[in-house]
Parts: sequence; C-alpha cells; structure tokens
Amino acid sequence: MSPRNSLILLAAALACALALVVPRVLGRDRDAVPSTAPPRAQAEVRRAPAPFQPAPERSRRSESLAPSSTSPDARPEGAHEREVSLVRADTREPVPGATVWWWDEPRARAVPNGFEARLRAGRLDETLATREARTSDARGRVRIPHVVEGWVAGGLADRWGCARLVPGSPGPLELPLFLDASLRVRVLDSSGGPLAKVMIALRERSGLALEGPTVSSDEDGLAVLPHAGWLLHSRPGAEFVVTPAALFDPPLQRAIGVPDLEQAVTLVLPPSGACEVWLVDEVQSPVLEPFEASLAFADGPRSDGLRVEAVRTSRAGEPVLFGPVALGRRLALVIRRGDSGAVLETRALGPRVQGECVRLPVEVSADRAVLHGRLVDGAGIPLAEASVRARLQGGEGIRAGSTRSLQTDATGRFSLVAEPTGPDAGLVLILGRLSPEGALLSVARRPLPAGLLPGTNSLGDCVLAEAPVVVAGTVLDARGEPVPAAQVVPSVLDASDAEAVELAPVQSDELGRFEVRDEVVWSGITLLARKDGALAGPRSVRAGERGVRLVLEPGGGIGGTVLLDPSARAELILVQAEPPEPAPPTTAIVGEDGRFVLEGLPGGPHRVSVVHARTAQVLGAVDGVVVRGGQVTRDARLDPIDLRTASRFVLLALVDELDRPLVEARAFSRPSGDSGAPWVYSAAEGGRLALLTDGPRLDVAIVARGFQRTELQDVGEDRRVVLRRAAELRLVLTGVRAPEAPLSLAVRLVPLRAGFAGLAEGGWSSFGAEGEVHSRTAFTGTLQVELALRREAGAGSAVAYLREDTPRLIHVAEHPGEQRFEIRCTPEALAAAVRELSDQ
Repeated sequence: MSPRNSLILLAAALACALALVVPRVLGRDRDAVPSTAPPRAQAEVRRAPAPFQPAPERSRRSESLAPSSTSPDARPEGAHEREVSLVRADTREPVPGATVWWWDEPRARAVPNGFEARLRAGRLDETLATREARTSDARGRVRIPHVVEGWVAGGLADRWGCARLVPGSPGPLELPLFLDASLRVRVLDSSGGPLAKVMIALRERSGLALEGPTVSSDEDGLAVLPHAGWLLHSRPGAEFVVTPAALFDPPLQRAIGVPDLEQAVTLVLPPSGACEVWLVDEVQSPVLEPFEASLAFADGPRSDGLRVEAVRTSRAGEPVLFGPVALGRRLALVIRRGDSGAVLETRALGPRVQGECVRLPVEVSADRAVLHGRLVDGAGIPLAEASVRARLQGGEGIRAGSTRSLQTDATGRFSLVAEPTGPDAGLVLILGRLSPEGALLSVARRPLPAGLLPGTNSLGDCVLAEAPVVVAGTVLDARGEPVPAAQVVPSVLDASDAEAVELAPVQSDELGRFEVRDEVVWSGITLLARKDGALAGPRSVRAGERGVRLVLEPGGGIGGTVLLDPSARAELILVQAEPPEPAPPTTAIVGEDGRFVLEGLPGGPHRVSVVHARTAQVLGAVDGVVVRGGQVTRDARLDPIDLRTASRFVLLALVDELDRPLVEARAFSRPSGDSGAPWVYSAAEGGRLALLTDGPRLDVAIVARGFQRTELQDVGEDRRVVLRRAAELRLVLTGVRAPEAPLSLAVRLVPLRAGFAGLAEGGWSSFGAEGEVHSRTAFTGTLQVELALRREAGAGSAVAYLREDTPRLIHVAEHPGEQRFEIRCTPEALAAAVRELSDQ
C-alpha cells in the first residue's frame, strides 16, 4: 500500500472520531506538553501529495489501525482486553451489576445493521438479547475484549450510557450511566385522527450532537423513541426538538425537555399530502437506476431566507415517497443520478387536498446501462439490506472497471450503473456479499453475453455461492498451541497496477484455524497475524495453500514523544509506522502528554510519520527506525519529535445567517502569496474547520452545499465566518422555443473569475418544455452563460455549442431570493448548432 493511500485511509477512519470519542480523550490539554525538554533532533517536515483525491475503493479499510497502548514503558497486563468502569453520571459512584455490550464497528466502513445504525433507527434494544454481554463487579468494573474501533454500551434498571472507542485511545474507559427513558410522540392530523408511517426524529436544535432516534408512527399514530432520556440527560445545556420528516413552512417541530419523558407528546400536523418520485424513460416506463431526490418549496423563500428541503435515496431505482407535504405549494425537485452525479431539475405542483399523493415521474435519457437484479442465497431467500462489493470483469480475466460498494434494499434488489458496451465485450458481473467487518463471504457471478445495452438490463436473481478459499492455515503460539481470535491480515501486490491491495482481515477460530476468501485467485499473498502484541509475518505464501502455519512471536515497539503547537490540542494527531515489507501500517494516537507507543511491529527498519488525521497531512517523518522483537525501540530522533515551529492550526467557526453552526462544509487552503503551493483539503467537524499551516497566513476557499462560496485571504488567526445562502436562479429562454426530444438545449454558468481555488460551477441543465431552468448557484457577480445543443442517441450524446459574437453574461446579486434572468438565443445560432449535430 502506498504511503499516500495509507494516510487517506487514516483520515477516512479517524477524522470524525473527535466528535464522539469519550470525554477523557476529548478533554486532553496539549498545552501541558513540556516545552523545556531540549529537542534532540528536528524531524523532517513533509506534506503528503494531493490529499484531496479519494483513495481507491478497495483500499478504504481500517484494518491497518492496530490497537496500541498509551504507556511507553510497558504494556499493561491483559492488553487483549479493556477495562470499563461504570459510574453514575450524577454522583460518579460505581454501578455494580450493570450489563455491558460492545461492538467492533470502524467508522470507515458503513455497517447497515451496526450499533450506530440501530441506535438511530430505534432498533438497538431488540438485538441486545442475542449479543454477548458481561456484568460489572462490585466496584463497577468489567473487562471486555479489546475493540480496535467501535462502541461500548452499558445499562442497569433506569440508567444507560454508551461511548465510542477509537484506535489507540487511552484505557481504562469510564462509562457514565444517565437516567434513561423512552419518549412517546403521538402524531395526529388536523382533524385529530392518528397518522401512521410518519417518521419522527429527536434532534438537537443545533445539529451537533449524536443523532437521536428516528422511528415511524404506528397505526395509532404513536412513535416510541428509545433512549431519549439518555440523550437529554447527557447534554443538559442543549436544546432538543422532535420533528416529523416532512415538508412544512415553517418546519414543524416541538421543543423537548426532561419533563416530557413522563407522558406522551402530541404533534398535530397541518393538512398535508405526499409526493412519489419515479425515474421513467421516454415511454414512461420505470428506470430502475439508483438516485437521490431533493424536494423543496419553489414558490419563494421563507421569511428567514432558509430553504425548506427534504432528501430521499433510492438504492435500486424504486420510487421514493415524500410525506407529509404541505398542501397547495409549488415544488422544486432535484435528481442526482447514481454514480455519475448527473443532475436533473423540474418543477411541479404538490398535493392540493388532504391525503392526496402526487406522482412525479422524472424522464431520463437511456444513455447508460443499468444492471438491475435481486441477490438471493442458495435457498432462493432474498438478502435484504446486505453490503455488497460489485465489479465488472472482462472475459479474459482483465478488470473492466473499479470495484463499487452497493447495498441491497428491503427486498434484496440492487442496481448498478455502467457505460454501455458492445455484444463482444464478454463481461462478467461479480457480486460479493460482505460481513460487517468487510470480509468476503459469498460470491455471485453473472455473465453478460449481450454486453451492456443502454437502459435497464434485467439480471433476475443472482444466486450467491460460498467464496473460494485463497489461502488457509492455523495460527499457533511459540509452544505450538492453537491461538483463537487472532487477527490475520492478508494483502497482495496487484500486478496490474503494482499497488498493494488490502483484503479484509479474518479471525482465527477456537482451534486457531483461518480462511481467507476472495473471488480473485491471486498468484501470491502476504499474511500478517496479530494478537496481544505478538505477531507472525509478514509472510509470503502461494495462492491455494491450505496448511499455512503462522507462529506468533513477541513483536517489537517504538516509543517517543511529539511536541506540538498549542493550537493542535483539539486535533486528532496520529503516529504511523510503516515497515518496508508489504504489510499494513500500525497507528497510535498521540497521548495528552505528547507520548506515544506503537506495538506489535515486525522486526526491521520502519518509517515513523506524525499525521494530522483530518487532512491526512504528514507533519513530520523519521526514516530507518529499527525494531527488534520483544523490545520497545528508543530512538533519539523520536524523543522528542519537535513540531512546535513546523506547523500550527487556524480554527474557523462556520455559521449561517442565523448564527447556527454548519455541520457539513469543506475548504481548500494554501499559504498566502504562494501561487505555486498545493491546495490542502479540510472538512468541517461540527461547524469547525481546522486549517493546517506552516506559514504565517492562508488563503482559504470554503464550500458548503446550499451556500455561496466564500473566499478569504490573509487568514492568520482564529475567526468566525458567516456563510450566505446560495442564490436561487430562474433562467427563462427567449428568442427560440426549447427543442423537442431527442434534442435538448442545455445551459451552464461559468464565473469569469474562477477563484483562486479553481472550483468550477456545476454541470449542464436542460431547459424544460416551458423554456425554464431553476437552479441554485454558489457563485455571485458576473457569470458567463454557455449554451449547447445536445442529442441523446444510443450509447451516448452528441453536443454542439451555440456560438454568438457577444458573450452572454448575467450578474447574480448576493441575496438568497429568486433572481430571474432572460437567456436570449438567436434562431440563427440554434440552426447552426442543429446543422453541426447533423454532420456529426
């Protein structure tokens, strides 16, 4: 695995951990790092190249994040387990007899039925009876298996609590238990009758807390939100509301406090209906293609200037239902198609009478191939909500496309979008069902003898069979005894792109046996086994071997200290060790005193890097740190690694016009005055941007969906930034009529000043039959209007640009209200484009 991909992996797995990690980790104070110790060596300071580019799909794993101790001197006894201390949140007294559960759930991998998903869906408690659990002793303490990354929860009687576990976080863990209770919400219509199937959510008004449960009301209109008491008691200063997943203006919500837990809360919904959104082709037949639909009011902004919007996702092309929706409103619908991100927009009148469901078919061109099928097991039972890995393979074993992650719907259906091919392509679709940990369990292969035709390609049922065993063996200790629950991490060098491919790790059973499965028969594979600081490998074996013996021996370690600027005290800083062999790197979190230890390392030289998790930037690196088995290496270059003058962080608090934090935003920054410096990507966490800099001042470009792009220059200190809502545009075609299918007239807006971050405006939007385009733009000022005539046919589309002597320009004002512009097109320019298309 390349160092760059390893760093991006770390960012994907750990960048969000600060928002949810236990208070002991959050509260660390790096101002307490000793500053009087003389630096023994100044570390080499580097930047990772192009951190914004995403890692390849197959490399997005967190298996490389090995558990590590925070004590640099010795590993505590029983390091394969972790001690949890349960206390009352109010008095901090121990809670004996409490039940404790744990989940291994990396953030970098979606776990459809994991802890977080079930907690938010209000379905957590139904699975607790089937999970392994332990009970706290008389001192309120319990030891649980070491979880590299995941969750721990505990409860007794009317008290409950949970906390997120992050790689390398200090132990033992103190888990406070709060008073807990369910919140009952009764949903009624305007006449007092119960409303069923209305999704009710408990949310913090600011949107910064862990999302509360979202549940559907039953036939009596009752929605029961479990663990609402824990959420309210654990954040006593926060303001919580219950709100339906509905489109009302203003949004319907009710403030919730602790006293509301004692009796049912009533929500009376105004008169409303629903909207059902479909994708259809030119003959109005359903197009079974994944899409995301955003529905909003189109007849003017709210009085506070904020957009009322709801979003639904269709995983297999099934229709999505929006409801309840206010009556008598004109609606704006935006469709984002599958993997391509293509955007379609339309306007329609919503429901007009109580209970009406308006069908909104959105016509799409059949320019791409959509593979649609159902995943079933050997007995023909559909696999609902299953995590799937999909890819297309050429007839001669050559990969025809990248691997993609899918998820089946409630009926086992799936959709996959690809470029059309001819009948001689000889493609095979390979579908792999994954475990929650990402390991391959079973495989379905479906030859596509006719190639991929534009439009829907129905595959029917795809039957899974057990995945082939690539390699198998046994994990043993130094005495030759089998070792259960050892982690075996396989990796392989892909000859097609000469890059290390990480496969999901597997665990040895009670007899120490393990099997690595994959649908690809690799020529060779490297295995590394770990448990309790001991390791075996990395060892290269041949594909097909069944008697591999991996003998665990004491691993080595690396210890040291990192000195950081005080501005880094709230940031997640990692230390990573990479061996020269093709093996996963080992990672630890820098402790509150700046110390770190990396354990379970193979012998030999390692590269040690200090990494900012959020941006995957390398703050400093030291090469050639030699590790010896059974020892913790103390290299003078690592004690300390002094980075206090090498980098610091500038913090930006992002808010909207009402001073509410913006949860989702991204930014690009580089040193001011240095046009040749690379742009560094950063994502907001809880309305807060941390910008890494090794110079005095920064130029910054901030982008957030639904807001105007904000550019800042010469930023050197922490500051608050107010983002304005994006402008609503109504583009009206004049001079000609919008052409009829298969022709379409499309428009694109391009800022004359592209901006110092080079961020471009979105793609093309086509004028509808009424000759209008409704859109939002993050850019203000003077924009150039580009027009193009498009013809949809066969496997793609032909395009001819409309050229005129005078550029088409519009000036967008800096306000969020709708702005109308007439886009003039001459008949001569349109006729010339038609002739150009006819010649193509």
